Amino acid sequence: MCSARVEVRNFCLPVAGGLCLLAGILLGALLARSGSRRDAGRARQLEEETLAREAHFALQELPLVAALTHADSPVAEDELIPSLLSESDAGLEGCLMLFDESQLAAICHDAGRWLQSMDPHRTVADAWRRLAIIQAYYSSLKPHADAN
Repeated sequence: MCSARVEVRNFCLPVAGGLCLLAGILLGALLARSGSRRDAGRARQLEEETLAREAHFALQELPLVAALTHADSPVAEDELIPSLLSESDAGLEGCLMLFDESQLAAICHDAGRWLQSMDPHRTVADAWRRLAIIQAYYSSLKPHADAN
């Protein structure tokens, strides 16, 4: 008999091992959804959480995103820039969402220097185009000075 238990409101269910967390989440979601019918704000919050969860799982389908977010990432620090610059456009855009503004600033700087040293004559057009994608994404996050 399993001694693990999940308690949700007045329910207490015996659940086997790793299913404890899943059962708690599912029961909590079901109870929250039933209460959310009376609360439009809570229903909107649940919808946003569902969309965020779906986006997270969709991003994990991209191989480089999955590698970068893995606890034991196979991508070494010195491989990040070459990995980003050789990634598909869709994969690159997914990866960029993983980084905050200061990390993206460093990536823009390092990628520009790395690419200039590795391809000074700009013969690898796809890599330069991906650098432009990274720079545009970073620029879109920064507040514009003339927006005042």
